[in-house]
Amino acid sequence: MSEKRVPELVPIRYGRMSEYMLNFRLPASPERRLMFDINDFDETLPGPWERDVERLSASLVIAGRANGFSSKERASVVRAAVRPYRERMRSFAGLGNLDVWYTRSEADELQVQFAPALGAKDRDRWERARERARAHDTLQVFDKLTRVVDRKRRIAPDPPLLVRLEDLVGVGSVGTRCWIVLLLGKDDEDPLFLQAKEADEPVQAPYAGAAAFLPQGERVVAGQRLMQATSDIFLGWERTQGIDGRRRDFYVRQLRDWKGIAVAGTMSYLGCGDVFDRAVATFAELYAGQNEKDHQALIDAIRAGGVPAEAA
Repeated sequence: MSEKRVPELVPIRYGRMSEYMLNFRLPASPERRLMFDINDFDETLPGPWERDVERLSASLVIAGRANGFSSKERASVVRAAVRPYRERMRSFAGLGNLDVWYTRSEADELQVQFAPALGAKDRDRWERARERARAHDTLQVFDKLTRVVDRKRRIAPDPPLLVRLEDLVGVGSVGTRCWIVLLLGKDDEDPLFLQAKEADEPVQAPYAGAAAFLPQGERVVAGQRLMQATSDIFLGWERTQGIDGRRRDFYVRQLRDWKGIAVAGTMSYLGCGDVFDRAVATFAELYAGQNEKDHQALIDAIRAGGVPAEAA
């Protein structure tokens, strides 16, 4: 899986866990509404829907184990996540395509719907999460990522994650190329950060089949526009030649535009019962167990000298 990655960034790739539950965020719509939506689409590809549900449920179990939840509590969390998925998909099956397309979940609507069922502590936590999401924008990251050099605003290097290359900066993103572009508007205090991420063949392609779109960047953008209720107005893709002479696919989006982390059924054949919910809860426990075994195998390989590693 690492032969197409940037060698210097591979250790960063293996130093991070994929936390699928954190793909649910509080992003901004073009109309400046705070939404509840999904976030990352690098691996988007038409394929069996249950894989996404299973991996999401497994991530909930992994998080539950890390926080000391009992097996009964973890199963309850997974069923609570899967049940509304099943129920919503069942309702979607009776709607027209456009009705499904326009369906969205706004943070303000969720506040009205769920606030009465929350305690004072949880309501306060939700409100703080919304405030943090709105503050998580370009201006927030501007001072962190830039500095003035020779009276010009430049992106500040932060190796190994940020390495200066003229006016572009490479960012370690699972070992692939990723660039941050700083654009300035009316003056040096009017910034726009764009992120151009390399798009490669998704890991599911050998099993689910290749995408109909030849450029991988177009695959990501098409998938994001299909699955996300509201997408970034700067979302786009490009196939271009790199500084090494090779042509690569990229997709472009804003780096920061209101993004809060939401901490913690496809068709009608899912039925009205909870068989699906309980089955996914069982799978999630097994998957989480395999995750722990894989992590221990990595630790053992490091200790045996088979895999190089160093402290961050």
